[in-house]
Amino acid sequence: MFEVTIFRDFRPNDYRVYKGRIVIPGYIQDQREELAVRSKLVMARQGLKLIEGACRLELHICRNQNPMKDWFGDGDNFCKWVADALTGIVYRNDAQIMEYHIFKRRGSTPCLGVKVEELVIN
Repeated sequence: MFEVTIFRDFRPNDYRVYKGRIVIPGYIQDQREELAVRSKLVMARQGLKLIEGACRLELHICRNQNPMKDWFGDGDNFCKWVADALTGIVYRNDAQIMEYHIFKRRGSTPCLGVKVEELVIN
């Protein structure tokens, strides 16, 4: 099982359309890169191998805002950039994710916890 927690405030995807093209702001790229680098370190330190089969992605999102308010961020938007950031590091392709579990809560210490487990499908 892969597991990493980063203690800082992450924001969900905030795409903009400019002249008919989708533009990803720099801070989104930065947080993807941070998650990717930390994930590579965890995989190497724990001797984990790339998941080849079906898997489950679990997110624990903690922010200072009320989770029921719009500005907290949609859970599915968090899932998308996290799944993309872990592609090629934890699993080969994010299409392998068969289950998503998202937990949003308010807390004094912002953090993003990510767990990925391989699933056994009969």
